[in-house]
Amino acid sequence: MEIKHLILGLLEGVVWYFFIYYLIDTIRKPTRNLWVASGVLLALFCLGFVLCPWVRHTPAWESLQ
Repeated sequence: MEIKHLILGLLEGVVWYFFIYYLIDTIRKPTRNLWVASGVLLALFCLGFVLCPWVRHTPAWESLQ
């Protein structure tokens, strides 16, 4: 495995950790602005999805490069 794949895998794990943490924290705090929270969660979801190796190693993704 290349070092790039290891770093991207660790980064993906960190992104999904913060996604779950922020989701649970948003559920526990009823005073949080839901528009901002949903924007943050959407951004974290998109970043985690893009970092997923199943997405990065598809022919459609490789044609973008």
